[in-house]
Amino acid sequence: YLKPMYKKMAFLYDQFAGFDHPDQVATAVQEILGYFGCKPPGLLGDLGAGTGEIAIRMADKGWRVVCVERAGEMIAVGRK
Repeated sequence: YLKPMYKKMAFLYDQFAGFDHPDQVATAVQEILGYFGCKPPGLLGDLGAGTGEIAIRMADKGWRVVCVERAGEMIAVGRK
């Protein structure tokens, strides 16, 4: 049911997906992973990666990130 949104509005996804502060989200994810003893350069999977905003920030923190996303429009935005 969301597919039409991805086709027409993928370029706006990050503004409306609740990721207003992707740096803060990435920092929180890293803190949670650290609590369980996971640290960079560990491998991190981002399932349903969307445009990859969080994945990019996790890679900047030293993680090796593999993104999985099935919506081609989201992938296209992420590649930019």
